[in-house]
Amino acid sequence: VPVRAAVITSMHLFSSGFTGLILPLRSECPLIIPSADISVTIFYQKIVADIVSGAAAHGVLSPEAVAATVMLALPLNTVLMSLVFYLVGEQKATVAVSYLPYPVV
Repeated sequence: VPVRAAVITSMHLFSSGFTGLILPLRSECPLIIPSADISVTIFYQKIVADIVSGAAAHGVLSPEAVAATVMLALPLNTVLMSLVFYLVGEQKATVAVSYLPYPVV
């Protein structure tokens, strides 16, 4: 396996710790307590699995190339999703959700 789970876990823990330090220092509310959203790890695991299985199916990438592809794909995915969420918020596109009917329980 070209990508070890420990590397991905370390990346996630570092980013969580870094975010935990930066957000309170940069926020107007110093009591903010950011925490990791572990559900993102599930999607990252799927991305890694797709890259590894795609490389294995085609047999064209070396383990080093697969690892490099994964290490580029994960931060790129984060940046792209951040941009999408920013644009959705900036355009007030979430207003459309308020028109969806609520379930009656």
